Amino acid sequence: DGLISYLKSTLYNTNGNLSYLGNEVNGQKDGRGSIYLDGKLIFEGEFKQNKMSGTGTLYWLGGQKLYVGQWSNDSMNGAGSIYNENGTLLYSDVTMVDNIIGGKGTYYLDSGWVYQGNLNNGIAYGDGKYYKPNGDLFYEGQLKNFQLDGLGKVYYDDGSLLYQGEFRNNMANGMGKSYNSAGVLVYEGMFEAGTANGQGTQYKVDGSIEFKGVFKNGFPVIDKAATQEIGINFSAEPPVLD
Repeated sequence: DGLISYLKSTLYNTNGNLSYLGNEVNGQKDGRGSIYLDGKLIFEGEFKQNKMSGTGTLYWLGGQKLYVGQWSNDSMNGAGSIYNENGTLLYSDVTMVDNIIGGKGTYYLDSGWVYQGNLNNGIAYGDGKYYKPNGDLFYEGQLKNFQLDGLGKVYYDDGSLLYQGEFRNNMANGMGKSYNSAGVLVYEGMFEAGTANGQGTQYKVDGSIEFKGVFKNGFPVIDKAATQEIGINFSAEPPVLD
């Protein structure tokens, strides 16, 4: 973990040239103070009984903020936000537990996408939402390792529902329903890799059944030419993290 490694090489570096400047009570750090590594500020905030406790800021060696939030027992514990070395937000409104990112929070991708929801060790797990760079809601539902996985909904650019159902590995997989941009149900049934595969029902715009039966790669098995292809073609793919 990059954050833990940074802490070990700086704030927790027992072999480094660490120095303290601030309030002391009975020879212990207590009150406001700062810690320096080789003359570079790496922490400033509150201390209690010789330990970082209260509000505090951890800095990159270049002087930029890395973490701003709550501390206890010399560790990040409580509400806080984490910044990239270039000064942009990486996580906001997270809950830290012994330097581990958890709880509900917001994660900012370099691409401009934004994730809001549950975090486990800094990774999206459970219920959450993805927003496009323009702020429009793209997805809400279950995720696993930042990927769409479980039950969820995907929306068109105008906010109308495109698909609701099961996902796996960022694609529609399992039972689901797809809608056209006017909000009309066009297909319900089985999906695989984002396309109608298996038992399903295709509907006309007036709600009557166009075809009911087996689909393969988005087409009815019996009469491929009689109906339009059914598939989930996202207007913007959800972000994938390396």
